[in-house]
Amino acid sequence: MKKYLSYIVALLVAQTALAQVYQQRTCTELADLIREGWQVQHCSLSFDKQTIVFSAKEPESRQFDIYTAQKKHVGWSKPELVTSIATNNDELWPSISSDKQQIYFVRRTPADPKDKKSEERFTLMVSTLNGMSWDNGQTLVISEGHDIAPLILPDNQTLLFASKRPVEGKKDLQYSLFYTRKVGQHNWYIPKLIYTSEEKGVSVYGALLEGSADQPTLSFTKQTCSRKDTLYSIEYLPLAPEFRAQPIITLTGTTKDQATQQFVGSTISIFDAITSNLLSRQTNNGQFTISLPAGQQYLLDITAPNYSHAYLQYDCNTLKNDSSTSEHIELSKEIDIRINIYDQEMQTPIEQVQCLLDGKMNKSGTNLKLPIGGIYNIRFKKLGYADAELVIDARKEVLLSRSELDIEMLPGKAPLQITLVDATSNEPINGTVQLSNQNREENLEYAANQTRLRQGEQYSLNANAIGYLYFDSIVTIPYREELQKYIIPLRKITEELVLQLHNIQFEYNSADLLESSYSELDKVVRLLEDNPSLRIELAAHTDDHGSDKYNNALSQKRGEAARKYLLKHGISEERVNAIGYGKKQPLVPNDSDENRAINRRVEFKVIGL
Repeated sequence: MKKYLSYIVALLVAQTALAQVYQQRTCTELADLIREGWQVQHCSLSFDKQTIVFSAKEPESRQFDIYTAQKKHVGWSKPELVTSIATNNDELWPSISSDKQQIYFVRRTPADPKDKKSEERFTLMVSTLNGMSWDNGQTLVISEGHDIAPLILPDNQTLLFASKRPVEGKKDLQYSLFYTRKVGQHNWYIPKLIYTSEEKGVSVYGALLEGSADQPTLSFTKQTCSRKDTLYSIEYLPLAPEFRAQPIITLTGTTKDQATQQFVGSTISIFDAITSNLLSRQTNNGQFTISLPAGQQYLLDITAPNYSHAYLQYDCNTLKNDSSTSEHIELSKEIDIRINIYDQEMQTPIEQVQCLLDGKMNKSGTNLKLPIGGIYNIRFKKLGYADAELVIDARKEVLLSRSELDIEMLPGKAPLQITLVDATSNEPINGTVQLSNQNREENLEYAANQTRLRQGEQYSLNANAIGYLYFDSIVTIPYREELQKYIIPLRKITEELVLQLHNIQFEYNSADLLESSYSELDKVVRLLEDNPSLRIELAAHTDDHGSDKYNNALSQKRGEAARKYLLKHGISEERVNAIGYGKKQPLVPNDSDENRAINRRVEFKVIGL
C-alpha cells in the first residue's frame, strides 16, 4: 500500500509540473480561470481562434474534464462542460479540428489497485458534433492504450500524437512522436514514427505546430526522468514533408450589412459541392477564418437571421500547396426581385404592366425591393389582361438577395360571331373565315357559331365561299366582354366580273414582284382552287408617265409575273391569261401622285366559269 501511495504522489507531482509547462505554452487565454484555482492541463484553440477547448479540474473536482468556451468581444464566455464525454476518469489533451466538428482527446483509465497486472491506460478518442451536441466519443482504431497528446492538423486528416509503443532499435519503451492520416470516416493509416529521443528515460509528447506553411516546425515537451528529479523542457523539430498536413486554403473574411456596412454575426455552412452533404457549420461575429482542405469541392452558404443568404464555391481537388484568400460578404435585409411578365398563351413579354404592392402602386414597376420578414401581396394589372396575383412570404429563409420571377397573365377575350351572306339576297351561305392577328403570330379558323378573340387587338379577316369572291376586312376587338356580331356580304362570281387586287407591288421600274404581294396572290390561288372551273384574266395597268410603248411592255411583263406566281402554286396554264393595258384604262385622272398610285394596279377579270 505504501508503494502504491508513493506512486500516486509521484504522479500528481509530475502532472502538476506538466500542467505548468502547458499553461505557459498554450493556455494564456485561460489566465483568469487559473487564478481562480482551476488546474488547466491542456488547451486547444480553434483554427478561427473563436473557440477554445481545454482539459481542466475545477477547484472542487476530482478529475480532469473537457470544457469549451467561445470568444467574446472582451475575453471568453463561461466554460461549458462537454458532458457527453465526461466520466469518472480523466479526459485529457483535447485538440479541436479546424472545422470545429471533432474533438480529439485522451481518456485516462487508472490501474486497478487490486490487480497487480493491471496497467494505467491512455486511449485516443474522438467526439463528433451532431447538431448542437457532442457524441459520447469513439476510440480511434490505432490507439494501443499508451497514447497521449493528440494534435489534429488543419486539414482535419493528419494526426500527430505521442505513444509509448515499440520503436525499432530500442529496447526501452518511452513516449515518442508519431504520425497518422485519416482514411474515410473512422479508419487511419498505421502510425509512423516522427521522432524519438536517443537518450534513455527521455519521453517526448505534446507537439504543437509552429512556423510557416512551407517550413512547419514542431515544438514539443521533452521529459527527462532521473532518480532525483523529473525535468521538462521545450524542444523544436523541423517537420519533414512526409508528415505534413494536406494543403489547405485558408479563407478569411467578413460578413457585413449591405446597407450599413456594420459587421453581422453569421453562420457559414460548408457543403460537399458534389454530394451536397453538410461537412461543417461554423458561427462567427462578423469575421471568420476557415480551413478548406485539398481533395474536395466546397459550397459555402453564409446567412444570418433576417438576412438573405450568400454563396461561395471553391474547388480544392487540384490544390497542391497551401494558399490563402479573403472574401468580404455583404448580406442584405431586403430582397431585390425582378418580375418578368409573359403572355400566358403567346409566351411573349408584356410591357408597361402596373404593379400594386399591398394595394399601392409600386414606383419601380415590376422591380421589387421587399424587406425580409414580411408577407407581400402583389397584383399585376394591364388593359386587355386578367389581373395576376403573387404572394411572397419573406418570413422564412431567403436564399437569394437578387432573383427573377416569371409571371404569366391571361389575355382577356371577347366573343365574336360572323355570318356570311349573299351580297344580293342577304341569305346566309356556308364558307370559311380566317383570322390573323396583325400584331402577333396568331392565326385561326373561325369556329362554328362564334369564337373568342383577344381584347384590344386587330385581326385581318379573310372570308371565302365556293362560287363567291373572297372578302377582306379588319376587325377590332373592344376591351370588354361583349358579343361582337359581323355580317360579311360575299359577291357571287359571274362572267365579266372584275376584281381589283390590292397590294400587288413591284420593284421600281421593274416587273419583279415584291414579297408584300404574295399574300394577295395567295388568296387568288385559293379562290381558283375552290372553284376549279373558274378561268380568269390578269390585267396590269400603269399611270401616264412614259410612252405608250414603254408602259404597254412594262404592264405586260407585270401581268406575266403575277401569272407565273399562280402557275408556280399549282394553277394550270389554261386557266389564267395575262394582258398588259399600259396607261389606256385609268380608273381616275392622272393629275396627282395619289391618283397615279390608284391607276398602277393589277385586276383579275372572270372570263369563264
